Amino acid sequence: MKHYFTMFLAGFMVISHGQIAINTATPDPSSILHIESNSKGVVFPRLTKIQRDDIIINATHDGFSVPGGLTVYCTDCCYGGSGSLYFYNESKWIPFHSGCEITCIESNFSLVNANHIVEANLALLTDSFTTEATQPNNNDLRLHHDGEDIVNIKFPVDIFSGSTIEIYWSDNEDPGNLGMKVEMKNNGVDSQSMINTFTNTLPNSTNVSNGSNDFILTISITSAMDEIIIQSHDDNIGEDPQFYEIVLKDSDGTIIPLSGCN
Repeated sequence: MKHYFTMFLAGFMVISHGQIAINTATPDPSSILHIESNSKGVVFPRLTKIQRDDIIINATHDGFSVPGGLTVYCTDCCYGGSGSLYFYNESKWIPFHSGCEITCIESNFSLVNANHIVEANLALLTDSFTTEATQPNNNDLRLHHDGEDIVNIKFPVDIFSGSTIEIYWSDNEDPGNLGMKVEMKNNGVDSQSMINTFTNTLPNSTNVSNGSNDFILTISITSAMDEIIIQSHDDNIGEDPQFYEIVLKDSDGTIIPLSGCN
């Protein structure tokens, strides 16, 4: 067996018996690379999420597999656009930081000035029934006008810019004459402009038909928020919109559940 030995005194790098040692003359026998420092670290390749994912795409295209253990620093892969070290486990990328990718946010649903809705029915807002036809308890989800049945949802973490919130609702009690008002806040301060579907005030949002008298109000989050307040437009005509479901999606469009995390 051929052995070789090389030493660079200026950088104090030793290559010996198939090992590389930097700043140490006695690399650990179990290591192939051993680095010592009391003032510096190691910088891994820094890639965006698109660049990181291209590694797998390009490898598949070229007919080979990416080895497990490949490690990079992804600059924008974590929730909110922050970064983390990732390693590939032969099937997917895994972050070193356990809080990097949020898969569920156990949120606090509460009710102000209850009228038609009771606290227990707030759980229906995350049961995946999004239309009048599919929500068997639709009559229990009416938002009374006159500042009643105000649904307040507080998140334990900031919902970052780039996320979207979808609100599924209906004006079936009086089509065309009902609406929803939505406020978003961070630490009690408005984080973006109020939305009112009745007046067609839709900053950074759309309100599109979801069949019959059902609608999807999609809100693009433009600034970090930790609270959303949802209520009826004050129509004063005696009829009420129905609020069926709220859905949070991250910047990739992946749904992040707001309940049932434990």
